[in-house]
Amino acid sequence: MIYFLGQVAGSSSSNPRQGGGTNYICMKGDPSYINFRYSSNYDRVSLYPVRFGRVSNVLTIPGYQKQSLDHLGVSCAVCLTNNPVVMMPGTKDCPVKWKKHYFGYLMAQAQNGSASEFICVDIKSKGRPNTKSSSSGRPFLSLVQYKCPDSSCGDYQQHTNKPIPCVVCSKTF
Repeated sequence: MIYFLGQVAGSSSSNPRQGGGTNYICMKGDPSYINFRYSSNYDRVSLYPVRFGRVSNVLTIPGYQKQSLDHLGVSCAVCLTNNPVVMMPGTKDCPVKWKKHYFGYLMAQAQNGSASEFICVDIKSKGRPNTKSSSSGRPFLSLVQYKCPDSSCGDYQQHTNKPIPCVVCSKTF
C-alpha cells in the first residue's frame, strides 16, 4: 500500500567535504513545518532535489518509457507492507513465492559527486513534471555498472560494463 508520494532528495555533490547524508530520502509532497527561530545557514546541512543523469539510453524503452528522463526530478513512493521487503541487485526476478513490486536498474550518485546509497529505480519510472535542470553541484542519479578485470568475478565477468538490473520483492507467507 502506498503511504505517500514524493520527490527524492540528497546532499550536494559539489563539495563532498561539506558534510550531509549519503542516503537518499523520499520527501513528502505536502510538508508541514515546526515553528523555529532562524539561525545562521552555517549551522545547517542542505538537501537538494535529485535528478536523473543521462539515463535515457537505458530507461527509454518501448512499452515502458515514452519520454527522456535525462535531468528530470526523481519521483518516489513510501509504501507500507506487513511482509519483509528487499532490494535484490543483479536480477530482475524475485525468488519463488516472493511478490515482485517492481524491477529496473541500480543507480547511485554520479562518479564526480559524493558517495551515496545504491537504489533500485523502477524501469517504468516517470520524471517529475517541470523539473528539468542540469545545474551543476546538485545530485544526479547515474546507472551503476559492474567492473571486473579478470576471471575472479565468476558469472559477473561476462557482464562487465553493463547496467546492473535490480528488483524489489516482498516475502509472502
